[in-house]
Amino acid sequence: MAEGNALKRVLLVDDVELNRFILRGILCADFEVVEAESGKAALDILKRENSDIAIVLLDIVMPEMDGFAVLTAMQKHGYLNYIPVIIISTESTAQYVDKAYEMGATDFINKPYNPNVVLHRVLNTIKLFNRQHTLMEIVTEQVYEKHRYADMMINILSTVMEMKNGESGLHILHINTITRILTENLLQITDRYTFSKSDIQLISVASSLHDIGKIAIPDEIINKPGKLTAEEYEIMKTHSEKGAKMLESLTEYKDERLIKFAYEICLYHHERYDGKGYPVGLAGDEIPVWAQIVSVADVFDALISERVYKAAYTPEKALEMIVNGECGMFNPLIVQCLTSSKNQILAALSHMSASEKWEEKAKYVANDVEKYNINAFSNKSLEFSSSNIAKLKFITAHSDGIIFDYSFADGEMVLHANPELGIKSDVVFDPLDREQASKHFYMPAYDKAIECLHKATPLKPEVSFEYPRAEDDKLIMYKVDMLCIYSEDRAKLINVTGKINKTERGVKS
Repeated sequence: MAEGNALKRVLLVDDVELNRFILRGILCADFEVVEAESGKAALDILKRENSDIAIVLLDIVMPEMDGFAVLTAMQKHGYLNYIPVIIISTESTAQYVDKAYEMGATDFINKPYNPNVVLHRVLNTIKLFNRQHTLMEIVTEQVYEKHRYADMMINILSTVMEMKNGESGLHILHINTITRILTENLLQITDRYTFSKSDIQLISVASSLHDIGKIAIPDEIINKPGKLTAEEYEIMKTHSEKGAKMLESLTEYKDERLIKFAYEICLYHHERYDGKGYPVGLAGDEIPVWAQIVSVADVFDALISERVYKAAYTPEKALEMIVNGECGMFNPLIVQCLTSSKNQILAALSHMSASEKWEEKAKYVANDVEKYNINAFSNKSLEFSSSNIAKLKFITAHSDGIIFDYSFADGEMVLHANPELGIKSDVVFDPLDREQASKHFYMPAYDKAIECLHKATPLKPEVSFEYPRAEDDKLIMYKVDMLCIYSEDRAKLINVTGKINKTERGVKS
């Protein structure tokens, strides 16, 4: 058996049983062979077992669903990104061969074939694909690092803007998310605009700079709780040009695509599709489409968010106002994207905002704690499978104390069973209900927990603090360690797991 291929599976797709028999004989010593007598059967196997298939050997001429249709379906479902396909066919004309390669085939072998040729080309194709994926992992890690620094910049910027004006720092994070979702959806409904995946990332990051010019606007105008005077409004409007000039002054980065996107977003995100915006009065697609997207994102988030000068509108009312042109006219295609992706956007924003709304959602500091049985970790706490390893490592590192767990998906707090402390089974309750919460929380530690959670980020998910509690004429110190679990794309806070330990330090009260 060839080294390193003991667990590799090969999928043979051919409607002629004899052909499959011959290929199975060539490959069975080195691979586990799976067979499909039709294109539909092959796709059914791929749907169930795609992660286990190392390569597909595919015939072209088959009834009902030919090899080209199979390639089309594999491309649609993304299988070709990680499963190579070798075409094995009697059809060897240039038309067939060229079409196969154009549709994503990795290699083409003509029938009748030499067994050694088939075996070695299968082995070499798998090795090549594995090597490519290793390189892709390296590149992906490098890209991830760049995105990590971009996220750091966004978080820093949101903090700066929050300190500067009355808008929540989350507004910048929201714009980033809404822009990405709208851009992705726009590509799905029209071929009028084209963006690469890299462009979508850059536009999303650049959107974070849309209001950077407000730094140069006087505080008394930025933070005015009432309606601006006509003169004040004219000053406020200058933030578009001020922001663009700030970016234009970065001459060392003038050729960077990110700066180009950011410059045009800053300058034009208050333009309107009918030409009635500012500062230039551009109309239609004279306005760069990325500025049009950010314009819609900005208005929608502003409407659904509370401001010093207004209450928040419901998402439904906000969408109605945008559709009806009450906030100016926008590109109908982008408004269509907003309408169709509203629920997706709200789900993303609700998770992103969860840490800010912790005061209302999760007051979870438990009282009377000392020891906890690690084996009582419930299935509910393991709801997010991608986070299990991180949770278990965290729990192992903090093995003395009681474990608590909060899921943003269902809004429930779990205090895990500990017979030694009189908790016979897991206690599940809604921390939004203050009556329930008061039965389980040591409330003086509550504010400290909120303050500490605000400091957590995807890059620094572990946070901790200590609090004192009077016991037997002594102040006993307790330590709370918390791990914030984020979604795979780091955009959503989905879970908080923590542990409370007595530090065994006490001072006389």
